[in-house]
Amino acid sequence: MMNIFEIIFQDRDFDSLNQMVRWNGRRVIKKESVGEHTNMVVFFTRLLAEEIYDGNSQYYNKCLEATTLAIFHDFEELFTGDISHNVKYNCLNGGEIRNLLNNFVTREVVDKFNKGTKSESVMLDCFNKYSEESHLLVKIADWLSMSYFLRREKSLGNDNLNDIADYCRDKVRSSSLALKEHLINRGPTKVNISILNSLQSWNL
Repeated sequence: MMNIFEIIFQDRDFDSLNQMVRWNGRRVIKKESVGEHTNMVVFFTRLLAEEIYDGNSQYYNKCLEATTLAIFHDFEELFTGDISHNVKYNCLNGGEIRNLLNNFVTREVVDKFNKGTKSESVMLDCFNKYSEESHLLVKIADWLSMSYFLRREKSLGNDNLNDIADYCRDKVRSSSLALKEHLINRGPTKVNISILNSLQSWNL
């Protein structure tokens, strides 16, 4: 039986995220792959976790879970490609589309990783076993990564993405508020929400 690394090295699908270009055909000066985006999401997630959990060792598992989720947060695009945010979150049937995609991807992941190894379970777990708190934290990092890319594009002279930049700014703010409210509502806890307060007034 092949181990997980032999599977990955022999399956060309795993390189697709490094080749897949984001931003769905929008005019950009320096293209970004899904893999590059994921790297920044992991980076920002780890920094956010450190700020929020304040280096407290009792939250090590929360930091690990959030960072692991960040690694796999766009993993479904291995099977679906980069589907437009506007399609997945449209007012008419966005929820239905997301549910159908989730069912499809779950089946594909189970088919691809069905040997029952620990490493395979990490990839399966990212679809249904991680906490709401980790999802909220990674979502902030996701929007920050997009804001980071858009800031770079703007510095290179690209003024065609201002509408998306404003949208990402608002999402950083609202996502930060959502995580802050979650942390407050779950009761007394030793966390530091000052970074979330700062991000609620986020500007590029």
